[in-house]
Amino acid sequence: MTETSNTFIELHIEELGPIHDSRIVLKPFMVFSGESGTGKSYTALLVHYLYKILCEMEVAEFFKDLNASFDKQKAQLPDEGGVLLEFTLNQFEEWLNEKAVRYVADMLGNYTLKGRIHVHFEGPKANYKFAYQKEVAEMNGEMMYFDTVTLNDLPPLRLPYRSSEWGNIPYHLLFNIYLKSFYQIHQRNTLLLPPSRGGLVCLTDTGRGNFQISQGGMYNEFISGLSNLKSATPFKDENAIGEYQTLSQSLIKGKINIKDIVTDYFELDNIQNALDSCVKNKADIVKGVIKVC
Repeated sequence: MTETSNTFIELHIEELGPIHDSRIVLKPFMVFSGESGTGKSYTALLVHYLYKILCEMEVAEFFKDLNASFDKQKAQLPDEGGVLLEFTLNQFEEWLNEKAVRYVADMLGNYTLKGRIHVHFEGPKANYKFAYQKEVAEMNGEMMYFDTVTLNDLPPLRLPYRSSEWGNIPYHLLFNIYLKSFYQIHQRNTLLLPPSRGGLVCLTDTGRGNFQISQGGMYNEFISGLSNLKSATPFKDENAIGEYQTLSQSLIKGKINIKDIVTDYFELDNIQNALDSCVKNKADIVKGVIKVC
């Protein structure tokens, strides 16, 4: 995400769990660190949810709550077209404030969680208007008709003429494209990585499916995201491959000392201290065997 002094997304956590009056501007890469119980997980879940809205199609829920339906609203217009739907950026922000707190509560399984947050989108237009018109165009010597939907003065979305059962798809698709283009967001998905997820990764697809049916919260979402991750196509960059090979050779030949680049280093006989420093709840540790060759 590209951020300038005039285009940014700010998250103001007025009150949520242990967090009070905290302001964060979304960045492409963010790390939350601090003492246990200071609200790092709350913050990370909020940021994750915002990126779900921006990167995926979760924004469809906003138009669902507006009772927005392209088919129904188009049917109320004359043949020459007109305004389908209008809303404001403030409406969207207020909706997001409520949904984000509910999302964190669901992920943590704390359904009585209360909080007050304020999401602010700096830079985009304040008012949004979807308009419809019937469009005629010549293609391969034939006159073709389209149902055309536009959002403000942005490029139109052309649908097959008199097609139906679109629901709010034209709305959330155009608005999502607009937000991603405005903030220059290129990613399509965001993945939640909850603690103690190793056991779920090792399950078969059937086992993960059964777990997903019986459970909710962050682990349920992790399983859904894992399926998308498994089907993702790796990005191939020849320059990156070359850099990786150079780095690997440097490590093998001893030109890079791992002790100089890690944040914490523990000797073999001090494994317990390493575990204590990384895991708050020892009950979450899956016991295993450490083999030294």
